[in-house]
Amino acid sequence: HVTFRYDDGTDDVLHDISCKIKKGDFVALTGTSGGGKTSLFQLLLGIYPPNVGKVIYRTGGKDIPASRETRSLFAYVPQGNTLFSGTLRENLTMFTDEATEEEINQSIRAACIDELVNDIGLDAELGERGVGISEGQAQRVAVARALLTKAPILLLDESTSALDEETEARMLENISAMREKTCLIVTHRRAALDICDYRLHITEGVVSKEDI
Repeated sequence: HVTFRYDDGTDDVLHDISCKIKKGDFVALTGTSGGGKTSLFQLLLGIYPPNVGKVIYRTGGKDIPASRETRSLFAYVPQGNTLFSGTLRENLTMFTDEATEEEINQSIRAACIDELVNDIGLDAELGERGVGISEGQAQRVAVARALLTKAPILLLDESTSALDEETEARMLENISAMREKTCLIVTHRRAALDICDYRLHITEGVVSKEDI
């Protein structure tokens, strides 16, 4: 029963929404632009508290409210380019300096950037915002970085928009095979939806769970 509005707004962005997402679920999040999808992610991350209701995580038999402390459960890939000037390896291991070569290679394969790595190598220098590679490749590097964190919940916020439908579907299939991962992805593409278990659709601030 979560209701949320921003401090500078009078209208509810999300109104009396309730849903339960289970560990291992692969969920599509759909709705109109500006309809509350990113706001829902921010509530899940504990960046904002709801005005009414609770966001709860159940772990170890205990209910834990969303907060700064629960943020470590998530790997969040936002809209836009999040790469920085440095090597491809440095961009991949930004949050995981201790990652092994096998772990790096697994994330590369899962995010479908193995061909890119074969072409330019992990020590290739990238410019700010990924200058030197395409937007779609930059998005996949960001997803590979998120997978390397080993966070159990992955949030993809319009972060596959520059991929062609076939590549997006192949990458999502790879991620869905990681059954320890719970994933929420903002997407409207049929091939991506077909991989998801169900979708949460936001209409005028209300969330409905729909079979796919």
